[in-house]
Amino acid sequence: MHPLLLLLLTTWWSPPPAQELDVITWNIRYANEEDGPDRWELRRDHVAGVLASGRYAVIAVQEGLIGQLRFLDGYLPRHRRFGVGREDGMERGEFCAVFVDTTVLEPLDVRTRWLAPDGDHPGKGWDAACERVVTNMRLRLRSTGDTLTVLNTHWDHEGREARAQSARIIEELVRAEHALGRRVLVMGDLNATPDDPAVQRLHSVLADACPRHLDGTGTFNAFGTATEPYRRIDHILHSIDRWVPMDYAVMQQPMPEGRFPSDHFPVSARLRTR
Repeated sequence: MHPLLLLLLTTWWSPPPAQELDVITWNIRYANEEDGPDRWELRRDHVAGVLASGRYAVIAVQEGLIGQLRFLDGYLPRHRRFGVGREDGMERGEFCAVFVDTTVLEPLDVRTRWLAPDGDHPGKGWDAACERVVTNMRLRLRSTGDTLTVLNTHWDHEGREARAQSARIIEELVRAEHALGRRVLVMGDLNATPDDPAVQRLHSVLADACPRHLDGTGTFNAFGTATEPYRRIDHILHSIDRWVPMDYAVMQQPMPEGRFPSDHFPVSARLRTR
């Protein structure tokens, strides 16, 4: 190739710059008046403060009821919220909500898939105790134009078969997105530890943002009553060859009075595109 032509081609094309994204997943515990000293009204300001204090491009929230999510809306003016209530596909029941910083990411489309044989309509799947969903969002990075997919989910706490089937469904969704060349993030409360077969199935197509030396850091605390060590059941997983984890944290800070703001710790990560 002529040196001048090579120079022109090199100048004309260059790979897009890497983009760093801060993301966080948190099961905020549904508003339950029977929680006594841990009820939502006594911890909501702290929950909102944690989410608003970071530069999170994506916030994945599990268990939030519509009133809780509307409260958080007021603290997150850069973000737009997506997701539906799992009981009716509108506002009833818990959400797997995704808050997107629209100054960083352009929302393209969102779908809700029930983790059940009939994934298009509300319902329980297999041996699950509750309706379970995955919120599937496609987004565009404003800085590079690349598209990515975020899946936010909350697996069943009782049904082993339901968790296994949930892993199958999400693996299929991930493979479909990878086939289209999209980066994928899976975030949420899987009610299963990393060595569980259901989580291991996801590890066949995704990498764990948690570094090996923090693998034993648990995320479920039962408002401080859980027996140590806490279990790591809240996860951030990413496409193996499309992201580089730069930072990871299980944020275990209590409120000023010493109680935790949820029965789960928030889990955050900084990921750089590759």
